[in-house]
Amino acid sequence: QFIPLRELQQRLGEISPEWPIVPVCHSGMRSGQATLILRQAGFPRVANLRGGMLMWSQLGLPLVRAD
Repeated sequence: QFIPLRELQQRLGEISPEWPIVPVCHSGMRSGQATLILRQAGFPRVANLRGGMLMWSQLGLPLVRAD
């Protein structure tokens, strides 16, 4: 599910606290902020993708584009 950081606080009700959540962004900065927001809101299973998609790509991990 795609929720922009600027909308996250208002859209927390769309996210199940039962799901593991991994916020993702380009470099890891916004996803770090999202991780903080989610943890402060009481979501127990949240992890940041450190380094974002830049690091993912640099490590040669697979990429699939979803349109």
